[in-house]
Amino acid sequence: MAASTPVYRTAGRIALLDPDDRVLLSNDAWGGRSWWCTPGGGVEADESVEAAAVREVYEETGLADVVLGALVVRHHWRSVFLDVLIDQHEWIFVGRTAGGLAVPVKLDPLESTFMQGFRWWTVPDLVATDETIYPEGLGRVLEAVLRDGPPSEPWIVDVDAPGR
Repeated sequence: MAASTPVYRTAGRIALLDPDDRVLLSNDAWGGRSWWCTPGGGVEADESVEAAAVREVYEETGLADVVLGALVVRHHWRSVFLDVLIDQHEWIFVGRTAGGLAVPVKLDPLESTFMQGFRWWTVPDLVATDETIYPEGLGRVLEAVLRDGPPSEPWIVDVDAPGR
């Protein structure tokens, strides 16, 4: 039975673009479900969201040449994961890298159980896919960022994500 008191969590993530404007997404799977999301993770004590995003991307992908850009999305979701009600606020930045093979360098034991791998997506493929992508609408956000530059204020995505 899931806890009724949520665990509050802040996370930094990066929509990481390579020189061909492809975005790197992590394929995660748990409980018979599969989804794609930007790499990143929880903010540690005395750490900025920006620093957490860069650290987590390195730990999850091994990519060390990340140039952090603007905040483009604020994503809030609540869901039960491992019988714990999670209330997570994600700050998603756009970033740049030279690209390459993403190979985790420091996953915790739990991450190792649900992270399935990575894929570089073109933005048109991301917009057209029927696969589950978090945050919702990421492809359209990246279309706008690549066309118009980063927004003056981040897009807000606020959803309950049952079964995430």
